[in-house]
Amino acid sequence: MRLRDKNKEQHEKSVADDLLKKLGKTPVSDRPGNPDNNEPDRLYRIDKKTIGIEVVTAYYSEGEAKATAEAAAEKPIAPGEIRLGKVIGSPDDSICESIRENLDAKCSKKYSGTDETWLCINVDAPLTELECLKECVDNLDVPENQFDRIYVTVSKPEGGMEVFEISARKPSTSSGKLMLHKVALFAGGLFVGILIGVGAVYFFLHHHPAMLRPNMTMSEVELSFGKPDRIDVVDGRIGDKYESPKEILWVYSRYKITESGESYGKPGHIRFIPMRFTHQKWGPDDDTARQYGEQADTFRTCSFSGSFPIRKKDWAADDFGLFDGVPLKELQKVK
Repeated sequence: MRLRDKNKEQHEKSVADDLLKKLGKTPVSDRPGNPDNNEPDRLYRIDKKTIGIEVVTAYYSEGEAKATAEAAAEKPIAPGEIRLGKVIGSPDDSICESIRENLDAKCSKKYSGTDETWLCINVDAPLTELECLKECVDNLDVPENQFDRIYVTVSKPEGGMEVFEISARKPSTSSGKLMLHKVALFAGGLFVGILIGVGAVYFFLHHHPAMLRPNMTMSEVELSFGKPDRIDVVDGRIGDKYESPKEILWVYSRYKITESGESYGKPGHIRFIPMRFTHQKWGPDDDTARQYGEQADTFRTCSFSGSFPIRKKDWAADDFGLFDGVPLKELQKVK
């Protein structure tokens, strides 16, 4: 083993040992981890569990880290030992950024061979007050990771070690729960959306002024009055000179006397006829009438009778709706 690697291993052991001592943990055995097997830096046997501790040190700058590594090639560094390199910019901001970068880097790795895996970020920051470090640690955004515990350790000027613990985010719970949370939010939002939609339709049907006019589609009528209680069909006929339309009657028995004060009878009905029989499509040049009869048309409202919450005055004076009749087509005028 190279001297630099040996000193690095000793530094990792020293940091991990001091952390366990601070936490009141007494291991029965320990050994270095095997990086080829994705094991963390140190493995300890504690309470019949294998605890793996990954150790990383945060410095003010890359230059200081390099200088420390070069010095460590000659002599291992104790956790509380100070070896200053060149510090650029604000020391407090620099060390906090270093902690964040090391945290992100370690959280992206996978480890094996342990019952629990801990991360220990040892901070080499003799120029920074503990309060600044605590504020930095409290505001860290922890990525998803495999760690059971995450610690930040720093040597105190008066001696000893200060330990800050960060809440870890396990992928087995975080990813799964996050996905379940997203699914729950989506399902909840969808459910709320459906409720709002149903409520809006209910409100419209029960509180919006009903509307009935010529040339309405069946969907428009349903939106105003709901589905009919019964549907009757009257077949159309083609005589020598005239064609009468096929009629579809939507029968409603749920309404009382109309708002006009007149009783048109119960049940009320709305009469639909093919569009080509209505005023908009009425004309002598209708080849569809000769070839297919009413089968080729979509249906529109033509007239109504009976009890509905509307006034018949909404229909024009020349509309068949006033008389609940249907128009005829004169076949002789079809070219």
